[in-house]
Amino acid sequence: MRVSWYMFSYSETSYSPTHNNTKSHVRIRIHLRSITTGQVHPSVIDGVRIIHHHLDVQCHLVDLSLQISSNFLGVLFTAQGEKSIPELTVWNWKKGELILTRSSSEIATFAFLTSSLMLVGTVKNEANLRVTEPRLFVLDLSKPSAIKVTLTSDYVCVFGLPPFDRTVSPVDIVIRSDPSPGWKPNPESHIPFFITHGQRLFLITTEVEEKKKHVSYDLFAPANTLLSHVTALPPQTSRHVINWDTWGPTGTRFLKSLPHSQIWTGNVFGSRFVSLITSPIGAAGQPLQTIQMWDFNHLAMKRAMASGLEKEHVRRVNDTTVVKDKVFVKTIRTSLPYSVTTRTLPPRSPQEPAFTDVMCGEDTIFLVRSITNKCHYLRVLNF
Repeated sequence: MRVSWYMFSYSETSYSPTHNNTKSHVRIRIHLRSITTGQVHPSVIDGVRIIHHHLDVQCHLVDLSLQISSNFLGVLFTAQGEKSIPELTVWNWKKGELILTRSSSEIATFAFLTSSLMLVGTVKNEANLRVTEPRLFVLDLSKPSAIKVTLTSDYVCVFGLPPFDRTVSPVDIVIRSDPSPGWKPNPESHIPFFITHGQRLFLITTEVEEKKKHVSYDLFAPANTLLSHVTALPPQTSRHVINWDTWGPTGTRFLKSLPHSQIWTGNVFGSRFVSLITSPIGAAGQPLQTIQMWDFNHLAMKRAMASGLEKEHVRRVNDTTVVKDKVFVKTIRTSLPYSVTTRTLPPRSPQEPAFTDVMCGEDTIFLVRSITNKCHYLRVLNF
């Protein structure tokens, strides 16, 4: 695939009130363009240039979360308003064909698991918004339907996450994973190998409110952990429940959230997660900053252990992580192995501001320094 073929989309929104003014009729136009030329993407079929979509919502302010995976374009529409119901829609963007639409107050986040399966995250329940067991629903994209249904009416299976105590209030759940399942590196770069799709890491962050304080937790789950349970199901399985104790303790890592930005969200790529840690004041009078790269590639860990070589700055973690916080119904133990590479950034002068965020790519780390709301500086590191 040539670089000029990489696709991006942007949307424009207009609205008009309904006859009783209780809802707004929102018209959304999603433009399909090449990321390098800005022109209509060359892969669209039958002159599909714009995808049209309509929403009837309580207000005209609508947030859009878009993700692209091969031929699929997924969009989560979230209207601002207490009674507004999120809507998740997936198209085959090359054909302009509607694949599925799910409308439910439960829907909070989504990501593509494979080229034909999608993950949808929830922390609430249609019948009882106080239910605090986060869940990951798996939807099948191989059977297109233009009928809008609720999230729980049709799904392959659902993964349960550690339940929170009923004294806490659910706030949010976010799924992060990059690149998409069908991604391949640019052939012109002549990369000899790259991460397998089954090793792709999913970072699932759940957030609750406890005693008027917000607290969040990170779950690290490779695609293979999820897929091993999905592919083991008989054909045509529907609405199957996979409890946390069945899939989570040995196939994931669960812990209190590490430092990561809610704005610069590209902190996961392939099997790696990157975090920026600021420690107390250093010798130069400025806080020392450390980059931590967590890698869940079990094949790389096996090769490193077989070689018997210990690398400086690299620590392999095989011990069980125990989370015994009162916000959970019971103690959580997880033991998925991973490695941590730690590097301390050079000391800065007192006049030089600290970096605020970090992101990662296939072989690159991006350090972000936000000076004001309108001014950002980047430093790029290769590894």
